[in-house]
Amino acid sequence: MKKRRSVGRRLGALAATGLLAITAVVFAPTAVGGRMTYIIVTGNSMEPTFHSGDLIVARDTDAFRVGDVAVYRHPQIGRVVHRIIGRDGQNYVFQGDNNGFVDGYRPRRADVVGAAWFSVPGAGVLLRFLREPLQLTILTVLSLAGLGGGLATRPGPKRPVLAMRRRRLVQEVKAP
Repeated sequence: MKKRRSVGRRLGALAATGLLAITAVVFAPTAVGGRMTYIIVTGNSMEPTFHSGDLIVARDTDAFRVGDVAVYRHPQIGRVVHRIIGRDGQNYVFQGDNNGFVDGYRPRRADVVGAAWFSVPGAGVLLRFLREPLQLTILTVLSLAGLGGGLATRPGPKRPVLAMRRRRLVQEVKAP
């Protein structure tokens, strides 16, 4: 019975590790060679599609089409999330859904980071909060304490088993 539980636990751990590895590969950010970009929306230029504080997960793709919501790098502003509304030769034309004007900057393909894949409404607010030094320190300390606590409570050999071993040793020594 113990062997089956042990094999089951090992298979479960192996499956969990495999799932974690696949998730890490699929959601790896571009900074470490992946295809995903994570951006927290600021401002209201994409309302009602996205709101300030939403987290957008964008993935790199081979081609971007008119109508795609995409993330591009603006040389002065940084990353911008707007909708592609057209092409101007090799450049894309962008506009925010809530803007009455077209973006002045026309990024090339190399400047477009990815197309919006999905969003998590409000998750950016939580991430911004957790990125503050005090909250990050508290979270790190609690995580380390949790790991240490798990190691400290690890069960060791049971006392009755040790007592039985001692009795056997004593009996073996007394026997001629």
